[in-house]
Amino acid sequence: IRVLSILYIVLGHTNSFMMTAPILDMMQIFGVVMKRFSFQFIVGGFFAVDSFYFLSGFLGTVALVEIIFKKNKVNWPLIYFHRWWRLTPLYFCLIWVWTYITPRLVEGPLTYDDGSKERSIASTSMCYQYWWANILYINNLVPWKDNFA
Repeated sequence: IRVLSILYIVLGHTNSFMMTAPILDMMQIFGVVMKRFSFQFIVGGFFAVDSFYFLSGFLGTVALVEIIFKKNKVNWPLIYFHRWWRLTPLYFCLIWVWTYITPRLVEGPLTYDDGSKERSIASTSMCYQYWWANILYINNLVPWKDNFA
C-alpha cells in the first residue's frame, strides 16, 4: 500500500512540476485536460502525502507495539540509531546534490533572466558552512537566518 501511495505522490508532483515548466504553455494544455473526469485522480494527488504520512505513522506504531508485546521493553537508543542510520545516507546525498549540483542546473537555454541563478547560488552558499548540522539533525539549533541547508 505504501508503494502505491508513494507512486501516487510522484504522479501528483510530476503533474504540478509540469504545469510550471518553461518549455511550452502547459497551463493551456492542462486547462483542457483538467476538465476531463479521468484527470481528477491526478489532481487529487494533493491528498496523497497525507495518506502516506498516516500509513507510515500507523505502520511504525504497529511495529513498535509488536516489539513491546514480544519483549515487554523497548531499546530506545537502538530504535533511534536505526532510524538515523536509515535516513541519514539519503539525506546526506540530498544535501550534497542541493549544494553542488543545483547551482549548475539553473544555467541553460531555459533559464529565466530574472536573477534565478543568483538566488540559487545564495540559497546554497550556507550549505557549505552548516551541512554538519543537518546530518546531526540539530539544524533547528543553528541560527536559522543564515542556514538555508
